[in-house]
Amino acid sequence: MSNLATNEERIAFLNEKAKELQVKQQEELVGDYDAALEEYRKKKKPHVIKFLGRKYTVPASAPFNFMTFWLRHCMKKRDGRLIVEIPDDRLLEFLQLMFGVEFVQDIEAEGIEFEFIWNHIALDVLALWGIWRQSGGGNAEKK
Repeated sequence: MSNLATNEERIAFLNEKAKELQVKQQEELVGDYDAALEEYRKKKKPHVIKFLGRKYTVPASAPFNFMTFWLRHCMKKRDGRLIVEIPDDRLLEFLQLMFGVEFVQDIEAEGIEFEFIWNHIALDVLALWGIWRQSGGGNAEKK
């Protein structure tokens, strides 16, 4: 700073250092979650379902778009109790978000009943995702 002979030079120098400090502070305030996401994905391997002689992958945890659907359309509060109700007019969307379009096309082509999919596959996946706790035989009715 001894090279700065005039007040204008000193002020310019201080302004430059203040700007550098501000940029550094802004960079430190940014939460970078890319590494955390990469580590999370390494730990959360998708699950494989074998059905109809084919294999289908299901994410290890509920996908964001499925959870948004679930919370918006399936979770209802009635008489102070929380109930699960899959709207009939959104059943296809529910299955596609949960299992994927190919799975749904295959079960439609094979004429598989929803009751079987719900009681034997969907409840297991919901339990895997931590959304559903099975009791007894694991059977439940779709309302």
